[in-house]
Amino acid sequence: MRLIPNPQPDKNSCGKRSSKTTTSSSQAKKREQEEWNETHRGCLDILGDADDDYQKLSAQMMQQRQEAQQNLQQLRSEHHQAIATNRQLVTERQKALHEKQQCLGKIQRLETDIAQLKQQLETASGQTTEQMISQGIETELETAHGDLMGVATRLWKKIQEQQNKRFGLEFPQSDVMQPPTWTNSNGQFGALDPSTLPGPPLTNAFSLDAQQAQTMPQINQYGALS
Repeated sequence: MRLIPNPQPDKNSCGKRSSKTTTSSSQAKKREQEEWNETHRGCLDILGDADDDYQKLSAQMMQQRQEAQQNLQQLRSEHHQAIATNRQLVTERQKALHEKQQCLGKIQRLETDIAQLKQQLETASGQTTEQMISQGIETELETAHGDLMGVATRLWKKIQEQQNKRFGLEFPQSDVMQPPTWTNSNGQFGALDPSTLPGPPLTNAFSLDAQQAQTMPQINQYGALS
């Protein structure tokens, strides 16, 4: 029986195959490394852009926060100023109401004095001192009426000033000063206006004798009986 020897591998062919395998493997690794480097650079670019956007947004947020704080401080300052103005207006309103009550009291006393004077003059009579007493009474009545007009005018101007200060602000209805009222001769209330005050009454002819003229009550410069 003839034995067939096993074929021996060619050393040259094996070397070529090994060289080709090594070359292809190194090329694949090189391509893989290049792809990885490219991917890494892309990631770095994305991260850089994201960091830039973050810095811009942070700066915008910081600026907006500062502006918001400034606006908040300004609003708080305006709020405190409005509260102070409101308190001042309320105080001035109370003061004006107090002055109004005082003026009304003075006016009522003047009206009482004038009514008493008119009543006494209507019951008095005289012949020799008629003209002198008539002129004196008219003068005193005009003086009393002028004082009354002056008090009412000052009160009216004061209330108008308080109302003008109140424009531009909104307050509760309870804190808003209402137009003042004036008591007329019938005891009714109406708008306080100096032009609506009655004029001094004109005197009629009176006849007083000398003794009655001496006993007549004296009238001071404010129209009050002394």
